[in-house]
Amino acid sequence: MSLIDDAAALAPAVADIRTSIRAAPVVMSDETGLRIDGKNGWVWLFRTPWDILFLVDRRRAKAAVAELLAGARPEAWVSDRGPVQGGHAAERQACLAHLVRDCRKAEELGDTAFAPALRAILETILRHDARKPAWAASTLALRLGEVERRLDAVAAIAAGHREGEKLRRWVEAHRAELTLCLRRRDGPATNNVSGRGLGPIVWAR
Repeated sequence: MSLIDDAAALAPAVADIRTSIRAAPVVMSDETGLRIDGKNGWVWLFRTPWDILFLVDRRRAKAAVAELLAGARPEAWVSDRGPVQGGHAAERQACLAHLVRDCRKAEELGDTAFAPALRAILETILRHDARKPAWAASTLALRLGEVERRLDAVAAIAAGHREGEKLRRWVEAHRAELTLCLRRRDGPATNNVSGRGLGPIVWAR
């Protein structure tokens, strides 16, 4: 059986997965570089709790995602903070694992004020996200309120380094992307599961 025959046989299943992703309330996404015929390209990964789709495209652009969604607009998008991952859903949950690493980088460069304070809150949110399946709605709402009050306090802290200031300005503009995971039980706090899906491609590269 040729590769063309294999692709034709798989086409109905791929179409079903595309339809499922377009209909999903929450979509997790990531992308990584890939050489295609000697030129730069990208592998995109889109997943829901039930489906995973890999999409190879020459572009690292929002247009690649827009073509996949074909007019659909999920309720929530879980991804890193990259611009190409923004604007595809009503709300986005930024990957807090990535943000924690960015905070540590800012701390290493000399921000001993804003970055460590933000990291402490992010680590709290990550712990809450892990525990939320066992919590009642009232408990989850209580924890969310506590996090929001702590974010209010951190927002008033001046950064001690330009890397910390970049983080502070991003949080000021995208604060809601830190806590969507506490407002939705079906939205994770990280896109680690997507990154792991791309792992074999990264290792092979």
